[in-house]
This record gives sequence, structure tokens and C-alpha cells, in this order.
Amino acid sequence: MPSVPPDAVMHGALQVGDTCLYCSDDLTGEFIPMAGCSVSITVGNAPEAERVFKALSEGGEVRMPMTEMFFSPAFGTLTDRFGTRWMIMADSEAG
Repeated sequence: MPSVPPDAVMHGALQVGDTCLYCSDDLTGEFIPMAGCSVSITVGNAPEAERVFKALSEGGEVRMPMTEMFFSPAFGTLTDRFGTRWMIMADSEAG
């Protein structure tokens, strides 16, 4: 597509275990940073939650550092370097 930047992503996938989160760049040029909602991901345990949180927060902003909550042994929120808001948590069953 001639009018699209050469580094634009048409189809992207983030695989987490057996789950895929699919995404793409907005090719209309009308990008508005994400606000009012977050992508939430639950991983198997606290160390994995910490690893994912650290990787996604690089170059972004930590909104709430990872901490133990009544619903999860590890929970935190961040905005990644692309402006996407995330909620990362460990499965409460795994501990």
C-alpha cells in the first residue's frame, strides 16, 4: 500500500501460553492514544507476572507497581511505550 509507512504493522500477534492477542497499526492516520480502558492479562504465577510487567513497562509509565492484592498474588498497571494501558496479574489459584 503506497500511502502506508513501511514500518506499519498490518497483522501482529502476542502469544501468551495458548492464547493470542492480535493487533495492528491504525492505517488511517487518525491514531488517538488509548484511554478509558486497559488490556488485562493473567499469567500463571507471580514471577511470570513480574517478568511480563517489567518487559511491557520498559520505555513506558508504571501506573501502579506490582503488588499483592486480595484477588491476585501479583497485580500492577502500566502504560507501555506505545500508549497502551495494561493490567498484569498472576492467577490467584497458582499463588
